[in-house]
Amino acid sequence: MNPLPVFLASNDAYACFAATMMMSIAEHTSATVHFHLFADDISPARRTKLARAIERYRHVSLELHGDLERKLDAHLTSWYPTRAIFSRYFIADLFPAYDLCLYADVDTIFEVDIAELFARGVGDHGIAGCHDMGLHTVVDVTAHKDRLGIPQEHDYFNNGLLLIDAAYWRRNRVAEELTRIAQERKGMVTFPSQDPMNIFFSPNRYLRLPQRFNFMPAFGSTASEPTVNHYTWPKPWNDPATPRADAFLEIARRSPFAREIWWKRYQWRFGKPGRAFRHILTQRKRHSSASTRSSK
Repeated sequence: MNPLPVFLASNDAYACFAATMMMSIAEHTSATVHFHLFADDISPARRTKLARAIERYRHVSLELHGDLERKLDAHLTSWYPTRAIFSRYFIADLFPAYDLCLYADVDTIFEVDIAELFARGVGDHGIAGCHDMGLHTVVDVTAHKDRLGIPQEHDYFNNGLLLIDAAYWRRNRVAEELTRIAQERKGMVTFPSQDPMNIFFSPNRYLRLPQRFNFMPAFGSTASEPTVNHYTWPKPWNDPATPRADAFLEIARRSPFAREIWWKRYQWRFGKPGRAFRHILTQRKRHSSASTRSSK
């Protein structure tokens, strides 16, 4: 059986979270998986750590694509500066050998077997995805749909996890259409890559997956079944009180990036790195003073 293709995109700052995401997938499936990481400006040191993160799992492999800008130049002009978020548009065209593939944001932790997702397929649709649980916390959903010209009956989906029928995308030139919509609606969209996808696939021209495959812990009660936890906000590496933070932290502490993730949490809690460092020194001094007093 051919490896299941899983795509993700990351810059240098988010490489540590790409590692935890891949580890979570590897630990919850026995299927052979091949990761394709659009590695936008990731340093050599972090690339080495990414490879180390999955080397213990014999059934998964990783391929980094560091020339993202050059690859997307063929599809995008300079109309939008942050190109990595659009990488999911071009998976089908850049990788013609695949007919079905999975894209997931790196701020996700999988507690499900991705083989189950691939087994579901997308039916007669171009994609399968989940309702966006957190949309109502950011925008007035009714007004947002009206502004985009989306029918109100359309169930707006989140594009942080997508099962993509790549053959369908190539036949119907979906990437070309999405690019056109994104360019034409640039001043109207709130979510640059997600809004055009909802425009194109409305009304409800996608297969809706059970919510547990893109579950946002901050916006719903804990699912009873295994889930894909999507930490849109808050982030568990910033706030340990984030719902389902334990699912992320349990894997993060075993990652080659564990110290970096720990440091990010301190930066968030105590402000600038210097303030965090001073706090650590203060704690050490207090501990030292307490130890000295107790020994007298």
